Amino acid sequence: LAASAMSTESEMDTSSRRAVSAQDYSTALTYSMFFYEVQKAGSRASSVSGIDVSWKGDTVMEMDGALAGGFFDAGDSVQYSLPEGFSLTMLAWGVLEFPGGYTRSGNMRAIVGHLKH
Repeated sequence: LAASAMSTESEMDTSSRRAVSAQDYSTALTYSMFFYEVQKAGSRASSVSGIDVSWKGDTVMEMDGALAGGFFDAGDSVQYSLPEGFSLTMLAWGVLEFPGGYTRSGNMRAIVGHLKH
């Protein structure tokens, strides 16, 4: 009897850890999508990610005749191609490998919007 009670307790502990873990990953993914949203350069109105950042205005609409777009690097006003390219490649790879995670957490629209930006 003690062994079966231990087995049940162990199974409950494992399933509750899995449930908490899935929620934690969903929350972390949502925060990640928010991070990329606030790092975007360009018109706030052009955002297709579905994430509302009401306190952020349009940024770098035109700089030296160049079109706006892309992402800021490190929260400053500089944009570098290699970090941006690497980050977007990793985001796209994550969608290819784990599309269900983005869908279940409600972040598929956000990630596709970020990749299109």
